[in-house]
Amino acid sequence: MSMRALKPSMPLNPGFLRYSLTLEPGPPRIFFVNCVSLLPGTLSAELEGDDLVLHALDTGSEVLAETRRTELRVKQLYGISEDSTHE
Repeated sequence: MSMRALKPSMPLNPGFLRYSLTLEPGPPRIFFVNCVSLLPGTLSAELEGDDLVLHALDTGSEVLAETRRTELRVKQLYGISEDSTHE
């Protein structure tokens, strides 16, 4: 559970972050982009080539690390090697 839910007075640091995708275009990438919007305080704002622009309520938090973990889980779900990258 997010601490923000338990303590709404916590300060916000909203903004945009850029995440470089390693998934190739197609269903796994689209599924991942939609999953990221389900992470607390995070919204997939735009796909720009192989980059995902995220809006986060707190850019100082571990948004990019959690996004990376989510991408790895999507790769596992689709049977894609974790070390494979989209070139």
